[in-house]
Amino acid sequence: MNFNIARSLKTSDSDKAAIQPLSGDALGGARLDAASYLNRYLNAPETGIPALVHYLRHKTFEPQSLKLARKAYCKDVLAKFHSLGNNCEFGLLQHKYLAEPLDLFRFSDASAGKLVEALKSRLVELRKLENVILQFDGPLEKGVPQLTVIVPPYGIRFHGGDLTLRKAFEEVKASQAKRLDFLARKLFDDLEDAERIFVHKSDVASRSDIEQLYALMRSFGPNRLLWVTLEEPGKPAGTVELEKEGLMHGYIDQFAELKTAGDYSEAYWLKICCETLRIAGQASV
Repeated sequence: MNFNIARSLKTSDSDKAAIQPLSGDALGGARLDAASYLNRYLNAPETGIPALVHYLRHKTFEPQSLKLARKAYCKDVLAKFHSLGNNCEFGLLQHKYLAEPLDLFRFSDASAGKLVEALKSRLVELRKLENVILQFDGPLEKGVPQLTVIVPPYGIRFHGGDLTLRKAFEEVKASQAKRLDFLARKLFDDLEDAERIFVHKSDVASRSDIEQLYALMRSFGPNRLLWVTLEEPGKPAGTVELEKEGLMHGYIDQFAELKTAGDYSEAYWLKICCETLRIAGQASV
């Protein structure tokens, strides 16, 4: 095979340390320094295959410096959004890039209709200890039980994190109720500040519910809502439309299943977020 690695890469100064000319070898005049290559490209060591095989298979790579810069950029983008459910999908994407905002519905199953009812009542039922129900109904994570917090008056379930086995039940319940109360107050602060963009994903939500949610949010201030649904003919994944001042509609190729919320469409989510920020900036809202 007459394949010239040196010609297949854009050889920056740091690339040249990994790819060194050597006439007459089987690679058509190039030799791969495996140690330098694996050190330069973060995704190569993770595969566990030899550097040369990795290169021949994939051809292009993300240098370490670029990967770190991309992660920092994505973290900054995702931190500008406030998740309103309807499951943990967007929250897990934020978590991957270390954007960890304290948002009430970030890890919840809140539908648009449930959000409307909750906001109409200013979340008063959620802030009552007697309305906080604890339940364990999920798989162990690293051997630790996971807690679900349910607020029956709104029909909303929250991920409560690890179940602390060393605490009494009433103590755990009081702690979860206090947490919900704090996050509820913070939600109203965010609505009044109207700085971050709220995002809600749904594959079945009615436009009526979204319009009501949007109107409620705008009653607090000039809030912006990104509504994400599945792609449609003529509206491929990654498309974002400005439907009215402060209301944007994004389209994605697929949603993660409820039980596998971490299996999200990362590239399209990031594209939608970046496009939403661009539109929001131009829309002067």
